[in-house]
This record gives sequence, structure tokens and C-alpha cells, in this order.
Amino acid sequence: MLLTNLSQKWTERYQPKRSSEIISNKEAILSVKKFVLEKRPAILYGPPGVGKTSAAYALARDLDYEILEINASDKRNKEQILQIIGASAKQQSLFNKNKIILIDEIDGIAGNEDRGGVSALNEILKETKHAIIMTANDPFSQKLVELRKKCCLVEFKPVSTEEIFFTLKKILEKENITYDESILRKLARKSNGDLRAAINDAQTLSQGKKALLEVDTVEERQKQETIFTALKTIFKSEDLNLILESFDNTNIELDECFLWLDENIPLEYKKPEELKRAYEALSKSDIYKKRIFHNQYYRLLVYRKALMTAGIAFSKKQKYMGFSPYKRTTRILKMWIQKQKNLKKVVIAEKLAHYTHCSVKKTLGNSMSLLKTLVNKKIIPPELNLSEEEIDYIKKL
Repeated sequence: MLLTNLSQKWTERYQPKRSSEIISNKEAILSVKKFVLEKRPAILYGPPGVGKTSAAYALARDLDYEILEINASDKRNKEQILQIIGASAKQQSLFNKNKIILIDEIDGIAGNEDRGGVSALNEILKETKHAIIMTANDPFSQKLVELRKKCCLVEFKPVSTEEIFFTLKKILEKENITYDESILRKLARKSNGDLRAAINDAQTLSQGKKALLEVDTVEERQKQETIFTALKTIFKSEDLNLILESFDNTNIELDECFLWLDENIPLEYKKPEELKRAYEALSKSDIYKKRIFHNQYYRLLVYRKALMTAGIAFSKKQKYMGFSPYKRTTRILKMWIQKQKNLKKVVIAEKLAHYTHCSVKKTLGNSMSLLKTLVNKKIIPPELNLSEEEIDYIKKL
């Protein structure tokens, strides 16, 4: 009998029951288990569909713990966080079991609508009697600095194409659906490491069928209007509405768009006066960025976007005809490589700075060598909540 109805999602039907059934991020799961047993709060971070939430549920079953899941992005303000999560963190389990409190999408409470949600979580961590696991796609928001200091960070990496392929293969065989291996591998590649998305796509494509024969209707994950199209709109279009919305359909942060514009303005504009006006608009947008950051006044964001789009678009007197070979900015790659090198170091320094009452900058300059000496002598302050990965990193400094 074919089980291809959509009344139950395959992601639910084939969700791992035990941590041993999770196909990827094995070392990360072992780290999380250790932190749960020690009741040390942990932030599991990584892109969607890599098993962060599944790992929490599987560990709860492994350890026979009760689990309570709350989506932090739905509970943004302090009162809601304290009322829902705070009460659960202090209460004993109904069945006298140990408890895991799973707080999904904590980066959601760091958005513009946050009204004390992060500070409420910080208060809860001081008083909780249970293990707390938080998940995030990107936990490195400035608003989450204090939270990071109190938590162990565990990275969940994208699932490999091969692992996704074998998972899809197993599911389709259980559902009695035939498939072509080359088609299945293509579907696995299109998921870009998102196992949940790959399973959902496989279910949709095989709905009401006995075979999975094509995947061309599945778009690449995050396939949206490219940055090159956005640049073309800004430089070539004369439609104000299109220009103002040019970055809205990309999946690229404004800071990165800024670098793309900086790289490509000279390739499009040839007259000195036009170049001057374009770069003045770009520099003014950067001033608004600083004001937004320092004053947390996000209503200014509309002016920043207007300067980066319409401000640059109308710096020219008339549209340049012909094709312009827009260049990928090399600064993004250089900045990303440097950021990745320093990311772990900064997170560790944040934790150390909190307990030494110094700034992160001073800690990076003066205290990391001392911490390395302590770690090498196996003197590791428990207050720092250092993970095994962070301890290994310190040893290599």
C-alpha cells in the first residue's frame, strides 16, 4: 500500500527516535549530551534542516528526559518569556523526570521587535533547575552577546549530499516508491545540505505516484533574485519603485550589498561627477548604518536603503546603454575568511571578559595567553562554560 498521502509529513514519520539514528553531526550531538547531563545551557547553531531540533528530541528519548519545546520567535517580550519559559525552568517535571527545555529560534528574539526577551532569558539561565537547549541559525547577533557568555556553542554543519541521498533512498524504499538514482542524487544536491527540505521535496514530487521520475520543478534552495539582477536594476532602470525594491528579493544582507555596490559603481558610471554623486550616496548610507547601530533606531533603515538604491541610481543623468561586466567583490571573501578565523576567539573572549570585568577588546589583547596557560595546565574555570571544541581551540592559540 502506498503511503503517499500528505496527512502526515515524512519529516515527522521518519524523524529519528534515538540519537544513533541521526545521520550527521555525530560529534556535535555527543557534546550536547554532555552539556545536558551537566545541566549546562547550550546553543545549537547552523542552517535550517541540519538536525538541531531532532537532536534535542532524540537525546531526550535516549536519556528518558521530559522535553518542553518553546519557539522563542513567537515569545519576543520579557513578560512572555518569563511567564512561559521562566515558569517551566523552575518547575519540576510532572512525572518526576529530568527535563530538557528546548527554546527554538533564539535569534528570532534578537530582531527589531524584541522588548527585553534576551535579558529575560539571561535571568532564566541563572535560576533554572533543568538542562536548556537553544537553537539558532545565526547566534552571533550583537544582542545575544550576554547570552553567548553563559552558554556552550555547538555548531551543526550542513548534511552532506551523500547522507541526504541515502536517507531519501531509505524513505522511498519504505514507501514502495521506485526511483532513478541519478534523479535522487540531483534532488539531494538541490537541497544544499537541508535534509528536511529534501525530504519534503521528495514527498511532494512522489505524491499520488509509484515512482519519483523528475526533480526539475524543485527550485534550488534559496534561489531568489540574484545580486547581479539587483545591480542591473539600480544601474539601468528608471522605475523608482523597482529601484527601491531591488534588494528586497535577494537573500543577501545590506552590508554585503554595500560592498557589491562599492565594487561595481566604477564599472557602470564613467563621468567624474556621476561617480562623485554615487559614492556620496553610498557614504551617507553608511552614516545611517552607524546611527541605526548606536541608537537602535531602525526606522532610519528606510533612508539607508533609499540612498543605496535610488540615491545611486539617480546619480547619473541618463541610463548607460550596453552590457556592464559586474564583478564579484573580493572583500566579502576576505572578510568572511578573517571572520571565521576570529569567531571562536571572540566568543571565548566574551565569556572571559564577563568574569574579569574587562572589555572584549582588552581581553583579546591581554588575557587569552593566560587562559591558554591555564587550559594547558588543565585548570579550566567552570564558569566560562567552555565546550571541548573551544578548549581544543585555546590549546592551539
